[in-house]
Amino acid sequence: MGKTYVKILFSAVLVLALVYGAEAISIGISPSFIDFKDLLRGQVVEGRARIYNTQDSPAHFKIETGEFSEWVEVLNTAGEVINEIEVPPSGYHEIIVRLKIPEDASNGNYKIPVFFVSSSEGGKVGVGMKAPLNLVFTVTGEQKKSVKLMLFTIEDTEVGIPARMEVDILNNGNVVADPTVEITVFNPDGIEVWRNQTAVKIKPQEIKAAKISWDTSKIAEGTYTGRLRLLMDGKEILTEELKFNVFEKGTLTARMEILNISVEKVIQPGKMSKVELGVKNTGQIDTEVRMRIEIYNGSEFIDLSESDPLWLEKGQTGILTAYLKISEPGNYTLKPVLSYGGRIAKLSGITVEVTSQMVRQESASNSSAGNDENSRIPGFGIYSAMLIAGTVLLLMKLRMKGKKR
Repeated sequence: MGKTYVKILFSAVLVLALVYGAEAISIGISPSFIDFKDLLRGQVVEGRARIYNTQDSPAHFKIETGEFSEWVEVLNTAGEVINEIEVPPSGYHEIIVRLKIPEDASNGNYKIPVFFVSSSEGGKVGVGMKAPLNLVFTVTGEQKKSVKLMLFTIEDTEVGIPARMEVDILNNGNVVADPTVEITVFNPDGIEVWRNQTAVKIKPQEIKAAKISWDTSKIAEGTYTGRLRLLMDGKEILTEELKFNVFEKGTLTARMEILNISVEKVIQPGKMSKVELGVKNTGQIDTEVRMRIEIYNGSEFIDLSESDPLWLEKGQTGILTAYLKISEPGNYTLKPVLSYGGRIAKLSGITVEVTSQMVRQESASNSSAGNDENSRIPGFGIYSAMLIAGTVLLLMKLRMKGKKR
């Protein structure tokens, strides 16, 4: 009977140890495969993917390329070759996969898996996983040079504000393409007033944007036409036209969104301090924005500080910085004022203290949060309690049977 008790106790302890030491690794890969389509011998192509970790602790993965290790390299976003990664809790790690087709590769369809194999941290028992990122392609001896227009836009603008144009081109061939983007602008009478040619170099299966600006400072308002010609090896492969407007100055709305503001609340007398204001151009037009800081002691105006001007295109964000120095101790109010597109926006005042006393701020302690090993297994306490309770009941039953005998 004593041996039976020992066996039962040993089994319970072993199960508890496994529950305590195991970590369930959860991995996601997006995209799950990369299709490089038709490739030539000697060609080098790259693709990107993200490795996701859905657990609440870091996940470590080794990278295995198997028999195709001479074909495939995995790099970090800095371009360094890697053979393992660490993915933060509930986060992702972006990688670059580089595929090099050997000169002696056979023609045919290929599907190469790049495996991400989980490894446990600290020597614990790991519930390992092995997830593939599949590289799909066809090796062919035929050179294919082809591009496809994905986007052509010209934004409305005002006199004196550049007209923004964008042309996005996909290289759907298997060799590097170098098309030429030609844009010609015609005035309302159909007379050519401007022409631009921009050469673009695009890797296979890559989309590249050609962004072009046209200076409108010396032209009249009206409806203009932009004609796009896409040329490859000197031959025209497509033509497309768009109409756009150049309005009178002040027609389009200028709007600025305040993203954040940063300022020291306690400043030493005579010490240089700064105010940083994050802004985003949410209006309909590119514009210049400035910030000035009015400094008050009570109701008395003390000084003024201004930032350098910042030019923001539509949808662009930026940071305005103004520097200030206050010599006399006391409480002061800083009043930021924005000026852009002929408009003025006044922000709420910020109170700062100027003092020679050193102010020490203690950071909140968080030494115990998330460090308890049990917290890594959801419901650990419940599982442990159930196993212990079951073991005790079983021992009691066996003991009662022993007494009856």
